[in-house]
Amino acid sequence: MRRQFKLWVSCLASLTSFLLVPCVVAQPKLASIAPLRDEAFSVLQKHYLLGRWQIFVNKDKVKAVNLSEGYSIVTMAPTWKVMFYRDGSTPKMYETTMREFLVAGIPLSSYYVIEGRLDQAKKSRAQFKGLNTVLFTLMRADRTKVKPAWTLGDLPPESPVVLSKYWLAPAISNNDTVCKFVQKLFMMPATNGYPVAFVDVRADHTHTAVLDITSCKGFPPAAVQIVYPTPAKYKVCKGQRDVTLSAGKREGLNDWAEVLGKD
Repeated sequence: MRRQFKLWVSCLASLTSFLLVPCVVAQPKLASIAPLRDEAFSVLQKHYLLGRWQIFVNKDKVKAVNLSEGYSIVTMAPTWKVMFYRDGSTPKMYETTMREFLVAGIPLSSYYVIEGRLDQAKKSRAQFKGLNTVLFTLMRADRTKVKPAWTLGDLPPESPVVLSKYWLAPAISNNDTVCKFVQKLFMMPATNGYPVAFVDVRADHTHTAVLDITSCKGFPPAAVQIVYPTPAKYKVCKGQRDVTLSAGKREGLNDWAEVLGKD
């Protein structure tokens, strides 16, 4: 009996020590995103609505390649004009100003409605996949109300967003226009720093990864050329949608519009 009691105590101690060990989920480590002397960056990110992106940043210029839809956007000093272009059987492009881009972004049918403000958010230092970041935490002041601090236009009313977390790395370039451009590209709130990730937590405790980062690598600036496309090689379009929407998506939207028209 005494031997069985000692064995039971030993098992209990082992179980207790196991339960007290914190559960750590391993996440991939990314390279430093802080600006380094004479170094450029290649960043892979995914947006819940706009798909997968590869962002090339070289001091005072940036090229954003939409890997999901096959178009690119380039902007650089000193003019900071923003050029959308798509290669293929019918190369086409669209040009706008940085001021207009920071207002319009990439026009789509579903976007964030920002009710809360970052200056009202709780700020703390945090690591996200090995990156040193500042974490902004936004929460509804009154959870009994239906209207959350941040909402997605297509979220069901029974599951509002009650908490949002926004991770920002130090500015990836010495020119803050680069960060402003990427923030607007991903429809993130404007503040100092590079937008790394954004997560929404709904009332039913489900999580929506609005923006995530999978890779960040530094390389010599000469390794990747960031240049404006030559207009003579492209058909100049009247709007962004002619470039950002693939033929398949345009046909789908047209079919959808026709169905609505019949109703």
